[in-house]
Amino acid sequence: MGNIRILVIEDNPDDIVMMQRKLTSHFDIDFATSGEEALKSLKEKKYDIVVADYSMPKMTGLDILDRIKNEGYDIPLIITSGVGNEWIAVEAMKKGACDYIVKSICPDWLEVFPSVIQKSIEKYRIIKGKKKAEEGLRKALEDLEKTQDRLRELTITDDLTGLYNRRHLFNQLQREIMRAKRLGDPLSLIILDIDDFKSYNDRYGHLEGDRVLRRLAEVIKDNIRQIDSTYRYGGEEFAIILPVTKIQDGLPVAERIRSAFEAVEFTPEVSKGKVEHAYRTLSIGIAGLDPDYNLEDLVKYADDAMYEAKRKGKNQVFVSDPKAEE
Repeated sequence: MGNIRILVIEDNPDDIVMMQRKLTSHFDIDFATSGEEALKSLKEKKYDIVVADYSMPKMTGLDILDRIKNEGYDIPLIITSGVGNEWIAVEAMKKGACDYIVKSICPDWLEVFPSVIQKSIEKYRIIKGKKKAEEGLRKALEDLEKTQDRLRELTITDDLTGLYNRRHLFNQLQREIMRAKRLGDPLSLIILDIDDFKSYNDRYGHLEGDRVLRRLAEVIKDNIRQIDSTYRYGGEEFAIILPVTKIQDGLPVAERIRSAFEAVEFTPEVSKGKVEHAYRTLSIGIAGLDPDYNLEDLVKYADDAMYEAKRKGKNQVFVSDPKAEE
């Protein structure tokens, strides 16, 4: 135990002499006769433990304990007192003291004090190690939760566009249909497709085609509300769920997306240093939820409307009206 360094805060000369005689053979000891002197010593040296007498002028042992904790010193502390006082003992423990020694109750306290000091240091290290382990476990659980969230995000996200994928479309659409029917709210679904995308890919290559898909994803996100959600339905097809939206209110959204994408200029490289200026258009279909529709019905009618927009000349929005077809 000879390498253990102790700071003793004591203003009683007789106690200081006794502690010097009994403890210097066990520990390296420095003495401070006031709280301020002790805090100065803590700034200058590293100690394994602090022993503070409660009855100190200007600053009690409990005050010293508070200052040590508040100033960020990571060190165990024992409170000593010449007179037993239950309140002092309770407050000392509440504030984080490792032990409380009453000198008058135990006349031979200095005989057992080396053991008390050693056990206090060990106890403090165990508690500190436990807290560190608990903090490590907490961080590991947080990291695991973040990883699980990220993995879940990957399973529902399209790699190329960053939009939700087809699988998540059907899961979310089913939830929205159930919610809309339960609350009596309207619900609209948009399905859109890039016109003549295959010919664009054949002419400029798939990398240029990917740029078009990513740009379309940006255009869609820029023109929908926060409560709306967009998905890569497959290939060059995209879908948008519009909750609490009547079909006539969804029509301007579809038209806004069509117009914004039509204005986007693409500059695919056709040979080294040479680019062309190209534009793409969209065929868009929109369908509204009917009380008798299920998920397949809503998707079918929106998809049929999109193909009708293509049949009628492309670059337009067509509104589904199944009753008109009957």
